[in-house]
Amino acid sequence: MAPQAPWRPHLSKRIFDTEFEIRDALKSIITEAQAAAEAAGVRYKGDPSAVTFSVRGLAQRQSNNKSLVEASGFDGLAFEQAVHRDFDSLDCAAPRSAACVYEQFRARLAAITSIADVMDGDPDLHSITIADLNHRVPAGQLLGFSPRRPAAILGTIHRNLKSRGVTSKGIAVVEVSAVDIHGAMVFEPHLHAIFAGPTLDELNIAIPKAPHIKSKVLPVFHLRGHLLYMTKFKPEFRSSYEAENGRPSRRRNKMAPSERAEWLSWFADHGIRELVISRGLRPKLIDTFLTADMGELLDQLGVRRPQRVPGSVLRPS
Repeated sequence: MAPQAPWRPHLSKRIFDTEFEIRDALKSIITEAQAAAEAAGVRYKGDPSAVTFSVRGLAQRQSNNKSLVEASGFDGLAFEQAVHRDFDSLDCAAPRSAACVYEQFRARLAAITSIADVMDGDPDLHSITIADLNHRVPAGQLLGFSPRRPAAILGTIHRNLKSRGVTSKGIAVVEVSAVDIHGAMVFEPHLHAIFAGPTLDELNIAIPKAPHIKSKVLPVFHLRGHLLYMTKFKPEFRSSYEAENGRPSRRRNKMAPSERAEWLSWFADHGIRELVISRGLRPKLIDTFLTADMGELLDQLGVRRPQRVPGSVLRPS
């Protein structure tokens, strides 16, 4: 007799039953990152109170996103076909677009578990936020923009380091926010990256220099906290204002519906693999992470597995 396959609960049910554990695990990462940032004398942008998670909430957001895309004159059917219907579909169907809330969540879990494990303990971990202002796109024209353009910046930094004999590993996420430039709304693609290996000075030398390239490099004081921030996949509108101390600062708000619909349509046209990129890591490593079994990722996060109920149907792994 062939051995029975191990019992596995439906993924959606497991996540629904443990959603408070998942939420607490994400909040704890932010709390730890805040403490590490305070000890390092820097500010962490994450906020535990902003972490929300529920199976119903994700399903509702997916539905709302489709409705917004359709109501704004974009292709609602194409959007629906580009996303998963639920978590169970995530594990048994081909990867879908970066607009899919379930793909986004899997990428986030992969980052704070598997990717963190690969880079944890590496010397000289630094985060980079970098934008080429020549990549700015006027509202209404985002769908013609290729994520390969900001993604190429990671390859340039890696090659510049290699040419100087510096070994490095880098992972980055392409993000798109909206900004107001002299009264005109534009999209601003940019890159959030983490590099392991080079010192701060070596990294600063390797970053492309030009008036239209803006970058900020900081030590990584809490790896999982940085990875959690990098994978937020959030449609943000960033506005400038003058702080109480008289210095310029930026405020993050949610995009207006018209820009958000265009943002969603652009993400629907591209897979997570196009937006989560790496250099210097093992080939196909990111592919493996971004198609990982959700049950295994939950195990790595420390989320309990439900006990089998007598008489439950066996499901293949």
